[in-house]
Amino acid sequence: MATVPQYEIGKVKDSPVSGGFQQIQTNSDAFGAGIAQANVQRGQALSQMGEEAWGQAFQTRDIQDQATLRERDNLLSAKIRELISDDGGYLSLTGRAAVDAKANIEIQLAAYKKELAKDINPRILPKYNQVSDQRLSSAYGNMDSHYRTQNNAWNQFEREVRITGQIENTISAYDNPGQMELEFNLGITEVNSKLLDVYGIDAAAPKDDTEKAIVANETLKYTTKVHEGVINNLVAQERYKPAQDHFDDNMGAIDASQHAGLIKSLQLATRKGESLLKVNEIRGLGVSIEKQLVEARKISDPLLQESVVSGLKARFDEDNKIQQYDEGEALKEVHKAIADGAKTREDIDADVWARLSDDGELAIEDLFQRRVDAEDQRQDEIKSERETEARESVYKKLALNQEITTDDLMAMSGTDFYTYKKNIRSDLIESGSDIEKAAYQVINAKISEGMTYKDIQKENQKEWDAM
Repeated sequence: MATVPQYEIGKVKDSPVSGGFQQIQTNSDAFGAGIAQANVQRGQALSQMGEEAWGQAFQTRDIQDQATLRERDNLLSAKIRELISDDGGYLSLTGRAAVDAKANIEIQLAAYKKELAKDINPRILPKYNQVSDQRLSSAYGNMDSHYRTQNNAWNQFEREVRITGQIENTISAYDNPGQMELEFNLGITEVNSKLLDVYGIDAAAPKDDTEKAIVANETLKYTTKVHEGVINNLVAQERYKPAQDHFDDNMGAIDASQHAGLIKSLQLATRKGESLLKVNEIRGLGVSIEKQLVEARKISDPLLQESVVSGLKARFDEDNKIQQYDEGEALKEVHKAIADGAKTREDIDADVWARLSDDGELAIEDLFQRRVDAEDQRQDEIKSERETEARESVYKKLALNQEITTDDLMAMSGTDFYTYKKNIRSDLIESGSDIEKAAYQVINAKISEGMTYKDIQKENQKEWDAM
């Protein structure tokens, strides 16, 4: 009978079974080795496919990284151009403006670089920093060069301003010798500083004739402007002799090319000053322009005589123009006062009235008179109308046999009253008796002789009672 296979730990015993009909031999394929091999081959294929995919992924990431770096570099470059190279950028600034702006622009660029790095993958951040640092380094280099140039320009500009200021300070102190010397020396110090900074020359120890010439030229520019200014100030104050003396004393410190102009200016100014003094002197006589010109033509110097005559005529014309203008303004003020209610000369301010021309006064007085005449005419017309009304009223009352009062009679004109009384007398004479008429004739004769009613009543009581 067959036996059951026995196993040792770790392996299967494969010895033949005794007494069996056949011996069974096995190999690795019998236990699925082919399948395993197929799986291995499949795994190798998958592995090869994974490596290719990984490589493609790395290639894709490299392109993306490059695009990111280029994008950030482009943005940074654009910002650099905007702040530095474009119109209105740093390189267009000059002098102090360039000096003051540099630090702020550097801060802006550094901040922008940092902003662009915020969301960059740490994997490529070092590369970004390397590229941006190189970009900023180049930009800062351009700024540094411009900064140095403009800093020097600013310094030189301020030096020139200071030299100009010292020239003005020196000129202003021309009446104070001590102060003038102090301001003058401060200006020379600035000139010497310019010589050292711009030309590299020590003004106290020039090395050769060329340097000496440069020192002399720069110094002469300064001293010429100072002395010209002092002379002009003195001339402006009509201090002609001090101006001439200053020129004579400092001629060597004034550019020779300016001498002729200054000499001519001094001569003209001196003649002008003499002319002005003479004009004022003659005008001070208080005589007419004709007599002023006679005095002027007595001057022996023909040039001075001509100048004085012209000056007198000019001042006369000037006075006339001023007077005409003032008279016109006064006339405007008077018309305004009239519009505000002034009716007579007494209603006008006396100072304003005094400024009027003769023609202006006559015109205003004529205006006042015409207004008075117009008012009188108006009042006459009103009075005439009232007297006419009064006359008509009296005769109406007389016709109606109504009482006529004293007020009625007094409201009539003198002519109307006389006519009324005359008519009444005629009526009385015609309507009275012979005795009454005779008495009236006596009384009327007494009235014609100038007797009063009181005297008539006293001396002619009989006739008075008979009327």
